[in-house]
Amino acid sequence: MGGCLQIKNDTDKTFSLVHTHSYQMNAWGPFPATIAPQSAPSTYYEYQEWGVNVADDGGDVEYAIDGTSGTDGALDSFHITYSLKNDGPYVVFPNWTTSAGSKMTIDNNLNAGTCATWGNPTFTLGIGGTYPNFQLAGVKPFDPNSS
Repeated sequence: MGGCLQIKNDTDKTFSLVHTHSYQMNAWGPFPATIAPQSAPSTYYEYQEWGVNVADDGGDVEYAIDGTSGTDGALDSFHITYSLKNDGPYVVFPNWTTSAGSKMTIDNNLNAGTCATWGNPTFTLGIGGTYPNFQLAGVKPFDPNSS
C-alpha cells in the first residue's frame, strides 16, 4: 500500500534537498534535488505490508528554502516524515511556530486527486507567499493521539 507525497512550491524561492532516509519502505523517492518556484512534484511511497512490525515503517525528507535566514520566525527548512503508525505524513518547521505549533499533519484533502493510476491517496503540502511571510495549505494541527 502506498501513495504520493506532493510538495507544492507556490513561493519565489527554490527548495533544495538536504536529506532523505527510509526504514522498511518498499519505495520512498527518489525526491527531486530541487523544487523550483511555482512547481509541484509528486513522489511515490509504499510501505511494507508484511514483517514483524509494519507499524514502524517510515521515511523522512528535508528541504532547505534557498535565500532564507531562519531568523525572526522565517521558514528556513522543513522536514516531512511519513509514519505508518501516525496514519500518514506530518511536517515539522524547526524555525517557525504557529498557534498550532511547529509540527503539523499533512492533510489528504487539499488535492482531491489520486496518485498516478494506482488510485492511492495524494498528500499535498502547499507552501506559498513571499519570504518571510510564507503561508501553508494542506496542514492541520498534529494529533499525537492519532497513532
